[in-house]
Amino acid sequence: MSGEITLSTLGQFHDQGYRFDLWCPRCQRGKTVTAEKFVSKLRSDHPIKVADHVRCSECGGKGIEARIRPPTPDVNQRLPGQ
Repeated sequence: MSGEITLSTLGQFHDQGYRFDLWCPRCQRGKTVTAEKFVSKLRSDHPIKVADHVRCSECGGKGIEARIRPPTPDVNQRLPGQ
């Protein structure tokens, strides 16, 4: 089980650098957000299921799709010789 990560709470999700891709099927808009917003609203021990707690900032619609986006390495870590 080497390399396997289990995340069950927003606090763990945030601490590991994961983010959410949020998509509104109603107005076809989306954005990527950190878990920090959800931790402050729902607390760090809340499960990572957040879609029921989101409204579209453009059209006000519910039914937002929330997808998990893994951490992205710092650009300096990806460049050879750095």
